[in-house]
Amino acid sequence: MNAPLPSSLPRVVDTAVTRLLTATELVVDGFTAGEHFQTWCYIVTDPGTSQSVVIDPGQGAARVVSEHLRLHGLDAVAVVLTHGHMDHSWDAVPLASELDVPLGIHPADEQSLVNPEVLLPEDFPNSALADYPRVPARRRLELLDGTIVAVGVLQARVISIPGHTPGSVMFSIDAPHAALFAGDSLHHFGPGLAAPPAGDRSTLRKSLGRVLPQLPDTTVIFNGHGPQTSAAECRRPAHRKAHQVWSI
Repeated sequence: MNAPLPSSLPRVVDTAVTRLLTATELVVDGFTAGEHFQTWCYIVTDPGTSQSVVIDPGQGAARVVSEHLRLHGLDAVAVVLTHGHMDHSWDAVPLASELDVPLGIHPADEQSLVNPEVLLPEDFPNSALADYPRVPARRRLELLDGTIVAVGVLQARVISIPGHTPGSVMFSIDAPHAALFAGDSLHHFGPGLAAPPAGDRSTLRKSLGRVLPQLPDTTVIFNGHGPQTSAAECRRPAHRKAHQVWSI
């Protein structure tokens, strides 16, 4: 939960889904879910095998994802979460059950699937959680640092990046077109928020200071909210000075 919708989008693939990246070895489609949250859900595909992984299916995403997979003949191998905040995880368990695939989440955030309040500020309105599923995953994939999620020939490597939540992760794909799915730990305007009690700003800054310098400049960064950016953009002096990402 953090940022605004992108001001412009690439071409539409089907009714709700936008083609964000097309390459020989990697296709990224996405759409924003949740009337009030506008959280990016990504469908990452190896076009050679038509295998896909679904990242962060938020409120109302299950129907859109299922229809997209059907229309394009794609075979989902997993549903995975960058973190447990309810705007990212709302449809995760129902979708994983429908597709009969494992649900990937870091153990530190797993409790939020049945008790989303554990990651939210105390003043968060309970009414916003009225229809949250609150059910555990039937098949679970533990997303620890270094875990590999295989999607055809693609390998999505899990990077543990605590701070936004204790169990926040990123997914790094080191194909010729490198991509990083950052969740809410990073945005085009700087580091993500780290609201207490679950978030910790100092921890997030240290996590970003460890991860971002290692990324190739051309890495496309797909955020949880707002437009995509690049590692090169994050390294610009003005960006670093404004947000003190590197001043650890």
